[in-house]
Amino acid sequence: AALYGTAAANGVIVIQTKRGRAGRPQWNAFIEQGIVQEVTEWPDNYRGLDAGGSSCRLNDVGQGSCTQSEIRRANPLASANTGPFKNGSRQQYGLNVSGGSQDVSYYISGEFEKESGIFGLPTRTADSILAAGGNIPDYAADPNRLSRANIRANINANLGEKANLRVATGFVSSDLWLPQNDNNVTGMLPSGLLGNSDSTNVGGWGFYTPEEIFFIEGKQSVERFTGSMNLAWRPTFWLEGHATGGIDYTGRRDVRFQQTGTGVDFATRRQGDRTSDRTAIFLYTLDAGFTAQAQISNRLTSKTSVAVQYFRRALEQVETTGQVLAPGSGSNKSASTQFIDEDFVESRTLGSYIEQQFGFDDRLFVTGAVRADDNSAFGKDFSLTIYPKVGASYLLFEDRLGVLDEFRLRGAWGTSGMQPGSNDAVLYYAGTAIIDDNGEQVGVTIQGAGNTELKPERSTEIEAGFDLGLFGGRASFEATYYNRTTKDALISRNLAPSIGLTNTRFENIGKTRNWGFEAIISAQIIQSDAVTWDMTLAGSTNDNEILDLGCDQFDAGGVCVKDIEPIVFGNNKHAEGYPLGAYFDNDFTYDDANGDGVIDQTELNFDLDNDGSTDSTVFLGYPIPRYEVSWSNSFDLFNRRIRISGLFDYRGGHVKDNLTEAFRCGFNICRGLNDATASLEDQAQAQTRRSSVSTSAGYLEPGWFIKLREVSLTFFAPDSWAEAIRTDRLSLTVTGRNLATITDYEGSDPEVEGFSGTFGSRDFLTQPQVRFWTARLNVAF
Repeated sequence: AALYGTAAANGVIVIQTKRGRAGRPQWNAFIEQGIVQEVTEWPDNYRGLDAGGSSCRLNDVGQGSCTQSEIRRANPLASANTGPFKNGSRQQYGLNVSGGSQDVSYYISGEFEKESGIFGLPTRTADSILAAGGNIPDYAADPNRLSRANIRANINANLGEKANLRVATGFVSSDLWLPQNDNNVTGMLPSGLLGNSDSTNVGGWGFYTPEEIFFIEGKQSVERFTGSMNLAWRPTFWLEGHATGGIDYTGRRDVRFQQTGTGVDFATRRQGDRTSDRTAIFLYTLDAGFTAQAQISNRLTSKTSVAVQYFRRALEQVETTGQVLAPGSGSNKSASTQFIDEDFVESRTLGSYIEQQFGFDDRLFVTGAVRADDNSAFGKDFSLTIYPKVGASYLLFEDRLGVLDEFRLRGAWGTSGMQPGSNDAVLYYAGTAIIDDNGEQVGVTIQGAGNTELKPERSTEIEAGFDLGLFGGRASFEATYYNRTTKDALISRNLAPSIGLTNTRFENIGKTRNWGFEAIISAQIIQSDAVTWDMTLAGSTNDNEILDLGCDQFDAGGVCVKDIEPIVFGNNKHAEGYPLGAYFDNDFTYDDANGDGVIDQTELNFDLDNDGSTDSTVFLGYPIPRYEVSWSNSFDLFNRRIRISGLFDYRGGHVKDNLTEAFRCGFNICRGLNDATASLEDQAQAQTRRSSVSTSAGYLEPGWFIKLREVSLTFFAPDSWAEAIRTDRLSLTVTGRNLATITDYEGSDPEVEGFSGTFGSRDFLTQPQVRFWTARLNVAF
């Protein structure tokens, strides 16, 4: 937090790009080819029928209203004839060169990649369109594809003996096409997952067919430039100064276009519909400071750093929509109905820090720092925040003592913050005025309630740990305990309608605590000419709890007379004594009382405490993983001629909201409502979605999973092979990604997120990760 300030509460990712080395030009090139596969097992759509062909679901069967004679099922997403999926492909090419002199060195690279994704028109559909003399535009034939090119140039120049200048630039140009999908009535997955069981009609599609959906073009074009300049100056041996400035500009264009007479028949879209948004995002950074080092005595050293930093982020966006286009037109200007919207969002941060470190005998190091930040997102009644920190580490020994080579203890205490959203503190109005029946402007609508007292979340954290060096440098172990308390948490609260503002606004309320352990062990288990085995195992735990939600009302003497009530949003709740966003809902039990193998709604019990009420709301689980483990291994074989590596990931300790299946039951197409061969548990879960006491308890499933993220095999060619084609080095790498998942979760994928940025983990009509197989040939010369 001392170095990065208000934005650093959740950590910082530092990206370093390659720099050139002095010497003759060194060239590296690669060619990559691969395939992309859709590997999800999509559920069938079910419908139970009686002898007359009328619907006959399990609840009716259990209550004796009908007798099933047929179970009809269809799976439009998995159908070989109507399915929207295909095997995609990818290709990537790259070339870089580095070199230079002792005074000036350089690194220049360029890459181009092209990918065709997993969505495509069914062959049968495409053939029938062409046979009828129709036209299939590129975006309909291949609705999911990417084309991207980027170049980068880094230069390092020594300006005499006391100064150094580094310049880094990068430019990316990309075009991305994505079909309509996810939580969208014109989306591909919703149309299949919420479809029907009639495979003979339109293939079981619920809303629209692939032909209709893929004839909506969805394209995003991005032009991005990044540039930075760093000047390092060392006027004396004990003083060093630095100044860094950077710019990150993104120009983005988003288009959704449906030609007249094509696509989905939704509202007026078949009469032509086009949305075109243009967005410009500017990020500016400036960092300048000095570091002084001193040898106070033979045993004591000092290092002092001071710096000033400035960050600015600005977004400008113009959004236009045109409806009912002239035939053949692809411009909003020809639309009979036109809409326009405009946005501007800006955030500025000015901060400074001073950091002091003392070292004693090169074993004990003590560091203290303080940072001051001001941010434009703070409320006008709050102008500055201070972040102090102190830390220490002590190297007990650094000599080999058998198994244990090195032992270091460390601990730290400090504060960090999380700034509010750019406009959360501001009272502002909607861009459209209120007009009365006479055409007079009579008012405006409040769009943001604002909060003049809004300030950043403030977290105070203490951590303690140790580092071990083992077996002569062949292994290391690090362990850390952390405990963080956050007050003034930024939480969206519901506002009373009588206030006349918005429904919600952000407030600094409550107090929360996060605590847990982190550990990592790295080891070279086998070390020989024939075989080496390197392994890294990393894991962490996290528990969090709301300690205090805060006070809603004070008396004249400043004493709280009314606490803030638990904040409920859907089946999540902020409540004291529970984790943030904890899942709460009505729990239930079930019993096949008559033993007929069918659960109907009369066999559900919601009165768990036998008080005559069906309200049995209870805590049902953590919304985010509490445990994470990653395990990576690398094997070098045959004198390092072949390398095999792989990565496993585990996450668990939380529940996943299978909202997709719960929603399907709302459409009466899930298996548990129709098929008597479904388990009693599945039947009971499904019946809760149709009962008068609707609950998500049955679909809050264990969210744990183990994923085989990646496996790769690299063959390093003998020098003679490389020399034969006049190169220095030659290698071939074959890689598979997203290869396997082990889980109890019954939805499409335990890792998908249907509502990004919200509390809880929900699977709602969202496309899971795809599988990649790639082969890359690397050449150095």
